[in-house]
Amino acid sequence: MSLPDHFKGYMNLDKKYREGDENKTWAACTLGKFNHMARDLGGYKTTSYGTDLVRPWGKNNIDFIRKEMAKGTVVLFVNSKFLHPSKFRILVLRAPTHYIIVYDIQEVEGIIELKYWDYGLKTVELMMQSD
Repeated sequence: MSLPDHFKGYMNLDKKYREGDENKTWAACTLGKFNHMARDLGGYKTTSYGTDLVRPWGKNNIDFIRKEMAKGTVVLFVNSKFLHPSKFRILVLRAPTHYIIVYDIQEVEGIIELKYWDYGLKTVELMMQSD
């Protein structure tokens, strides 16, 4: 959570931050809030495709991601329950919950190999292509 009194999103229903609110929805980060923080704190120029709740559309998102990686850093807003599935999940909403920095993505025969950075670690994830 970064500077909750400066960066608010629609998830922050109570617009006045108070100490202790970090255990509530103030820790939630939307795509708009993330872009605002990246521009203001890091001075980055950001471009977004898709929204908080609607996936980007297109014929081949993997090719699109690879083309964007050639231009600069690509950050994906993903649902961490799909990256790290648990046998204890009953219902998983298809809403994004987590940001990852992509450093390579390949697809071979319907299997996607995604190499990304999050929480200070580089991770390799294999997943099936799904619609």
